[in-house]
Amino acid sequence: DIDFNRDVRPILSDRCFKCHGPATQKAKVRLDSLDHAKKKDAIVPGKPDDSLVVGRITSKDAGEVMPPPDSGPPLTEEQVKTLKAWIE
Repeated sequence: DIDFNRDVRPILSDRCFKCHGPATQKAKVRLDSLDHAKKKDAIVPGKPDDSLVVGRITSKDAGEVMPPPDSGPPLTEEQVKTLKAWIE
């Protein structure tokens, strides 16, 4: 089972909160709060393919992919699987 605090929060904290956390919300997307993330369809519970986060972290387009190429390497395949499984 995927546990948010054990498995998901560390990924988001390390890779996403700099731009989409409590202090900064680029594009008005905040990922440290599920309620905020759901408002922007960043996370659509039960529907990873409809969640903007999944679209962005799996994008091959350098202008769309998150995190941006200039902020570090993309998420690992395992991290992507973890986020998808948690959203599912």
